[in-house]
Amino acid sequence: MSTLRTTVFVVLACLALQAQKDYLALSSERYTAGRYQESIDAAKAALKVDPKSALAYNNLAVAYLGLKKYDEAIASAQKALQLQPGFTLAANNLAWIRQEKAKAASATPPSPVPAAENFLEQSIKAYQLARFPECIA
Repeated sequence: MSTLRTTVFVVLACLALQAQKDYLALSSERYTAGRYQESIDAAKAALKVDPKSALAYNNLAVAYLGLKKYDEAIASAQKALQLQPGFTLAANNLAWIRQEKAKAASATPPSPVPAAENFLEQSIKAYQLARFPECIA
């Protein structure tokens, strides 16, 4: 009877491992296709099978980056490194995420002033050509 239990356990463990690999592959595939939320969903499914999967957390990190959810991306990459300290890919992704977050923080929204300047120039030209209705529009 114990041999049967062991066999059942091994079969179930193999099925769970295959399911995790399938979810990780799906997560990578969806990320590559730019379907970031679906990539996140697949990585989370992989984590349900193995909550200590550094690769699943790494997949989460880059998918969150794709959605510009920088804090979630950083937390996921850090978790991957906590689980597997020498994980170079996760370390590189963490650096990339931090760089993208810094770029986003330093980016300034486009100024509406050039549009106003352009409108003013158009109004002056219309006035000079005696197209007065265009000056007001």
